[in-house]
Amino acid sequence: MKKIIISLMVALLIFGIPKTAFAESKKLPITQYTQETGYYCGPAALKSALSTVGRGTWYSQGTLASWLGTTADGSSGTRIAQELTNLAGKGWYAATFPSINYRDVDDLWTRARGSIKYQSRPMVAGVYGKFPGFNSTIRHFVTIYGFSGTTASNMRYYYADPAGGRNHNIKYGELSASDLAYFIADGSIIW
Repeated sequence: MKKIIISLMVALLIFGIPKTAFAESKKLPITQYTQETGYYCGPAALKSALSTVGRGTWYSQGTLASWLGTTADGSSGTRIAQELTNLAGKGWYAATFPSINYRDVDDLWTRARGSIKYQSRPMVAGVYGKFPGFNSTIRHFVTIYGFSGTTASNMRYYYADPAGGRNHNIKYGELSASDLAYFIADGSIIW
């Protein structure tokens, strides 16, 4: 019996364990904040992100909006990353995807895993398109606070939507990896 177990262990060391063998899952505790105006999705998503790290939630959305330079046209992903760094510490990064061809579920998984699983920090996603709950194409920010699945391509991502409770009823939702990557096309990720 010992020889069989040792042989099995050696085989696993030599040939490796398939990446699809184990499911990965993590959800961070989060508070969804409903945006106070039609263009405060950035400040509300920032406030939700701050709720997962226990800092800065006492600031009003108006104060956060002034720090972000939010206008009726919205907020900048780069400014959200800067304010997350200022308020929550550590370096937060913003990556923009100016092409509608961004469909890289592996890149999305690498960033999500690094941020959510290993650093216990959410991601803020700038999305574009007919996002769940909306009847038309929009630019919008949501906070990604969790994932579950076995591979990059079959991950499910959990998000808090600041428009929930204002424009529609989806405060917390989930998307497949390919759907989230589709909406991030021509948008951004802050991690």
